[in-house]
Amino acid sequence: MATSISRRVFTIFFWSNVLSLLLVIAVAWGGLEALEATVLEMDQQAELEHFQSRYDPDEPQFNQTATLTMFYWPGEAPPEEKLPAVFRGLTAPYNGEVDVDGKDYEILVNEVPGGVYYLAKDLALFEQRETQSTIVILGLALLVCALSFFTARLASRKISRPLQGLTGDIDAAAPTGGFRLPLDYPDSELTQISQAINKFLDQIDELVKRERSLVSLASHELRTPIAVILGAVEVIEHRNKLSAEDKKTLGRISASAQEMSANVQALLKLVRRTKEPYVPVSFPVGDILKELAQEHGLSATENEGRLELSLSAQQPVALGDPVLAKILINNLIINALNHTQGQVYVTEYVKHLEIRDEGAGNINGFSQEAPSSSGLGLFIVTLVCEHMGWRYELTTDESGSRVKVWFLAA
Repeated sequence: MATSISRRVFTIFFWSNVLSLLLVIAVAWGGLEALEATVLEMDQQAELEHFQSRYDPDEPQFNQTATLTMFYWPGEAPPEEKLPAVFRGLTAPYNGEVDVDGKDYEILVNEVPGGVYYLAKDLALFEQRETQSTIVILGLALLVCALSFFTARLASRKISRPLQGLTGDIDAAAPTGGFRLPLDYPDSELTQISQAINKFLDQIDELVKRERSLVSLASHELRTPIAVILGAVEVIEHRNKLSAEDKKTLGRISASAQEMSANVQALLKLVRRTKEPYVPVSFPVGDILKELAQEHGLSATENEGRLELSLSAQQPVALGDPVLAKILINNLIINALNHTQGQVYVTEYVKHLEIRDEGAGNINGFSQEAPSSSGLGLFIVTLVCEHMGWRYELTTDESGSRVKVWFLAA
């Protein structure tokens, strides 16, 4: 699943700050522990120097304050019963923490000239200060995390906002509409992207113009030979000197020429219409169907009686281009008549129409052997549907072919 750039920037920014904070806390905590150990060591050294400057090496000594307990015993280590409870079980040299009755003490046991020196410092004050420092550090950590969250959110929005603006400009740009992206973005990277897209749109426009020109020229060039073919067929038919087989062959020539003429006419219409803004109009579909049924009933004797028209009683009105709609429907009817020998049924419904033929033929090259291919006729149908916002569906099987065309209802 794709993630957004803003979310990625937020994640990187936020977790980078959090990891940096954890690193700072770890270093600060280690520094506090080292500072505490140094302070305790300095206190022990100061107490020992003070004791050595005034003690009598032959007399036992015992001093106790709120935080310090000092004991001196001349000679060897004293018996256990003579020692204060905090020093019992410890022998010189010793320096470390001891827990006595739920209290922590920093103990120093050391041999001095003439005897053994014992010093215990109550760590309650240190622990209290350590707890306060921990609370302050955790509070600052939470504050930094909150600030990191909001700054990461702000940074992600500031970074993604120009990209969102560029995306909106790209959505508004039409590939062949002459619209181009602005080049006045505050960020040079976005300006470079905009320049690259505009260059690409220029190339697309150039290709489209060349294709339109080629289609237009080819269509104009094809109209003349098609008209000559249809005229020659009409002249030969009027002579009435052909055999039945020759008439049948001539009919196929005429049908193919008419199909080609319809395709050329459709291409010319599409090329002309795509150069201008498309403005759909409403028109009754039934009128076009009646007109086409009459034209195909009169155009060739071999198609006489093969086209059956069924109109809807609701007389649906479509939204689109009536000229292109007639070309589309005519193209499908011609294909059905030319590629099958059975009946062709044209049925009108409220929101779509259906053209169905009988027989195992195909519609303009769309066969069961190559169902992914289509001929020029279906390609023109696709172009017209895309131009008007219509859609069609083609199915073919052993019994024949069926085309459904859904139009926009007015």
